[in-house]
Amino acid sequence: MTKTFSTRVALATCLTIGTLSPAWADCDAPETTLSLGLVQAPDRGHPSYAAAEIFKTTVEQGTGCKVQIDLFPSGQLGGDREMFEALTIGTQDIGFISPPPMSAFTTTVDVLSLPWLFSGDLDLMYQVLTSQAGADLLDAIDSDVGTIQSLSYLYSPFRNFVTSKPVQSVDDLQGLKLRTMQSNLNIETFSAVGANPTPIPFPEVYGAMQTGVVDGFETDVVGMYSGKFQEVAKNVTVSGHFNNVPIVVMNLMSWDALDAETQDVLQKAADEAGKLSYERSVALIDDYTQRLKDEGVEFYEIDTAALAAEMDPIYEKYATSDSAKAFVEAARTAAEASE
Repeated sequence: MTKTFSTRVALATCLTIGTLSPAWADCDAPETTLSLGLVQAPDRGHPSYAAAEIFKTTVEQGTGCKVQIDLFPSGQLGGDREMFEALTIGTQDIGFISPPPMSAFTTTVDVLSLPWLFSGDLDLMYQVLTSQAGADLLDAIDSDVGTIQSLSYLYSPFRNFVTSKPVQSVDDLQGLKLRTMQSNLNIETFSAVGANPTPIPFPEVYGAMQTGVVDGFETDVVGMYSGKFQEVAKNVTVSGHFNNVPIVVMNLMSWDALDAETQDVLQKAADEAGKLSYERSVALIDDYTQRLKDEGVEFYEIDTAALAAEMDPIYEKYATSDSAKAFVEAARTAAEASE
């Protein structure tokens, strides 16, 4: 049976220290086993975890169980940055990776994190990312990195500020210790509105909120509920600054080791996972908002136009490449057409 190095490492670690375990493994005798890591908890209500399950099922059924996908949720293989590093060198096969931690390897990906590019409109974002502009951006990212194969985008509701104390105005953001991803763009975005950004890997956020290391972080309502963050934070400020658009990333050597037919199955599985995550996100926003309210979480509005007005320097700095400019133009054209 052929296995990638990354899966052997994960299984060896599991046997040695008992900390890693795939979510499930159904194939009796797969020829190839691929590891898929994601930071989200194994909550089937979460769009990313639901996407991971349908990816696994579609690949295994489509290959007649010749290929097995082992899921490692809850950051078992590390945070986004650690997993992406592993993907670039081949010690992990597949990952659902958020763009900000990828920016250390390719600044092209920064365009996905430009604040208020889609003004909190998930339908508009899906339209643009599933167009040729979205495909071209993935090609540019792969070209920059050189050792990955990006398969598709995943979707979740737009992100909001989650804080230990209410944030209802721009003034309330001043000096707020806000957890951010390990990305210069994110750090500069939140600095521009007066916050004190503090990069922390996602698996450490719950503890950081619980102990007061940070005053807040940003996530969507589904991610907040799935991660049980309502236990450590009771305030959500609806900002919709950007959508954390994970990319289904595969190590290029692992991809090239598959025959064309199997590659086609994986690509279709990734596309299906993206579509499901979008549909799930749209369907669950109101539901998960109400769940959080039922557990005592308060929701606040904020003047997003005032926040967005501070972003011109961010766009000037991070939307400079031809691919980034083309993507921004596609997004703005689509926004104008939808008005």
